[in-house]
Amino acid sequence: MITTTEAAEILDCHPSTVWRKAKAKRIPSIRIGNRYRFDELTLRTYAATGVIPVRGVRHA
Repeated sequence: MITTTEAAEILDCHPSTVWRKAKAKRIPSIRIGNRYRFDELTLRTYAATGVIPVRGVRHA
């Protein structure tokens, strides 16, 4: 899990932008207390494709 500051580096934006997008559920994140954390692989996939990967979904 990475911090908002580390996520901002991956997404090439300001940490406050990452925080706002996480709060609005526009980027994949989890909230721990009053802080957001991000799965690095999921965030890098999102940054590269613009698609939030869905885990546990089976395709027919």
